[in-house]
Amino acid sequence: MEQQPFYFELEDQLKMLLTAIDGCMVRRYNKDRTSTDKISVRYVYAPKQRALHDLTNKAQHITLPVVAYWLKGVSLDNKRLFNKLDGSDQYVNGELKHIPQPLPVRIDVSVSILTKFQTDMDQIISNLVSYFQPYIVISWNRFNLPLLEIRNKVIWDGNVNLSYPIDINDNQPTRITGDTSFSIEGWIFKEDENFSGEIRTIEASFSTLSAISRKISENIITEDNTETITISGNPLLVSCYPNSILTGNNTQITVYGNFIRGISAAYISGDTVYPEASSIIVDPFSSSRTLSADNPPFYGIPINFSINTENSITIDIPSPIDVGNIDVIFVNRVGYDKLTNQYSSGINVFES
Repeated sequence: MEQQPFYFELEDQLKMLLTAIDGCMVRRYNKDRTSTDKISVRYVYAPKQRALHDLTNKAQHITLPVVAYWLKGVSLDNKRLFNKLDGSDQYVNGELKHIPQPLPVRIDVSVSILTKFQTDMDQIISNLVSYFQPYIVISWNRFNLPLLEIRNKVIWDGNVNLSYPIDINDNQPTRITGDTSFSIEGWIFKEDENFSGEIRTIEASFSTLSAISRKISENIITEDNTETITISGNPLLVSCYPNSILTGNNTQITVYGNFIRGISAAYISGDTVYPEASSIIVDPFSSSRTLSADNPPFYGIPINFSINTENSITIDIPSPIDVGNIDVIFVNRVGYDKLTNQYSSGINVFES
């Protein structure tokens, strides 16, 4: 219990539920059932009694309709409990972490509808529960994991219990109350774990055979038909769009490749385009003898970037002062790659 994991899971999942059920409008109708006006329904996070107290003014009038919702309880969801699942590996703030399997829980949410008119109650009920057959799905991201989409089922309990004022005095306004509840099949996360080590390169050898038999002799596999493939954890820049820009303009360019999620820094270089870049030496792995041998220092200036997906990233290119070519360098925890490794000319700059 010394670890204190907290990733705002309950708060975020409640917000996603509210996003799914809010936005209701009630309409006013004349005797011909023709709409003459529409009113937005207010949604508040508070128990029904608290909502009535807080929203009632000194004249004892409350602006209705109102939908009040609040967290009723959290319980373990045994039917989704799989102890043998180890979790997954994700990048958290640019650092690779192991995310242990989160705890499956049922988040019970109570909802109360407060109206003055029966038609308002009927409309809100129709809007609120008509899509819960059999359930709806909400999508959210855990704090610090913006690229990990989580989908939770939301189940309606199937009942709306209505209550009407029976014993009232002259000063008490008429209010109709409808009480119901929803259950979110949600998650609560454990503490993120650091890796004891990381794999930077994987080498695998493959041998081609003319035929497949039940018993393969070792003599068949020779050096002539064996191929070794190396998989590196370095970022791999494949292409970019656009691949040409004009001088005098700030530009955004999307770069495509692999191992994008772990990018920690981005740089550009170009002697004629950015003369200052030729004097700035970047040595991201100076503290590691192994990594510095494979990733020597380079010249460049840092730029802003925004990770879009696992395979694309958007970079901000400052205004070029002259024609020429721009190289883009992405750095992660195990190395770097240059756009010119795939595009020999990099990004072309033309006179505007």
